[in-house]
Amino acid sequence: MKRNGFTLVELLVVISIIAVLVGLLLPAVYNARESARRMTCTNHIRQLATGCLNHETAHGFFPTAGWNNVWVGDPNAGVGRHQPGGWIFNVLPYIDQTALHDKGLGKRDSELRNALTEMVQTPIAVMNCPTRRKADICNNVTAIQMNNANKPDYYCRTDYAGNAGSYGKNMYGTFPNTGKPNFDPKLTTGQNWPENPNHRQKNNGIFYCATEIGRNDVTDGLSNTYMVGEKFVDAKAYNGVAQCRGDNESMYVGHDPDVLRWCYGRTAEDYDAVNNDANLKGTQDLLFEKGDKNAYTVANFLMPPLHDVNNVPGGFPWQNYFWRFGSAHASSMNMAFADASVHRVHYGIEGQIHALHGSRKDGQMIPDTKEIK
Repeated sequence: MKRNGFTLVELLVVISIIAVLVGLLLPAVYNARESARRMTCTNHIRQLATGCLNHETAHGFFPTAGWNNVWVGDPNAGVGRHQPGGWIFNVLPYIDQTALHDKGLGKRDSELRNALTEMVQTPIAVMNCPTRRKADICNNVTAIQMNNANKPDYYCRTDYAGNAGSYGKNMYGTFPNTGKPNFDPKLTTGQNWPENPNHRQKNNGIFYCATEIGRNDVTDGLSNTYMVGEKFVDAKAYNGVAQCRGDNESMYVGHDPDVLRWCYGRTAEDYDAVNNDANLKGTQDLLFEKGDKNAYTVANFLMPPLHDVNNVPGGFPWQNYFWRFGSAHASSMNMAFADASVHRVHYGIEGQIHALHGSRKDGQMIPDTKEIK
């Protein structure tokens, strides 16, 4: 009697063919999924940039960057330099999040603090890149107490940062000398009060402490100047368990590397030295302000974007990483320019060209480059 069946050799051949086909198919599936995630990320950034432009149309300036990391947005403090919250808080009404923005409106004291605490624990899908992580709450891994909200056990973070420029890189903004939740925004006491222009930082980007930058201040042209892009994050900190110095605060805070990034600059120590030493003041700073062709040429200060790494290597100053733009995407990151157009900026972009795009007013011609598409 004749029996039908496969020989062992035939079976092995079929299994081998299936394995080859799966091996060919899986990368294509992954690439298709990543392409969809990147497109979603691009749309998020375009929506944020458009919201910033609409804010400028309504108020005459782009969203202010607030004060610093111990203050979150307060709907009772207006939209200008007296607003402690950063650009993300201020753009909320222009990305269909008015209810979230107004959560503490008309409230005071503990009622206000409770409302603002609820706000920092509210995720928004448009603020996160799906390649890196979904919009969700993360553990509060810092010991920092916010001045106008309670210290939450968890809050929401963002994968996007505003362009603070290519000059005056400084981690923290300024703030009035009070920890009270109800302050008089018309007071001018305290040397760090943003009403005093001598104590407001002089960056050359779109967003930084107590800013009221409008379209007319972007003299290099909206299409030549970065506005909002993806930020570098240490991959070990994605889930909020480990701490990343540029990803450990609420996304509703003011001037801080969690919500701002730079394209060129010194370490915090160098920044302080230049501004406090009369012998140094006016040297490198003058080049930045004048747009001198010799600006943005110090190799140690160049900060092109970076692809996320898992656990930043020891021995490197963390400023070299957590001041920068970057992303979880392969080869390039998404960046919106000040005209709301979104482009891919490759990690291999020349550092000086990246710095020129970070400044709104250097007056220099920016050469065409294949590293921005």
